[in-house]
Amino acid sequence: MIIFELWDCNSELIIKVFYINETESLPIGGKQVKPSFCPYNDCPYDVFMSGISKYFPDWIKDCGIPPDYDYYSANEGSLTYTSD
Repeated sequence: MIIFELWDCNSELIIKVFYINETESLPIGGKQVKPSFCPYNDCPYDVFMSGISKYFPDWIKDCGIPPDYDYYSANEGSLTYTSD
């Protein structure tokens, strides 16, 4: 299991990442690990988000959303496309 914790330390947001191997008997919280793209165990939020962004698709580009659809609105629990 991987746990991501968001902390507010002196008005700076940081992410702490913990790993728990279910085959080991570890205390709650597991072992803190350092993300490979971050120089610190307690990774600044902006650095963390920048480091993981390559793992998320650009769904507008990847799904072929037409350029004239510039925003979406929720309509009674379903997603509808709206254009200007």
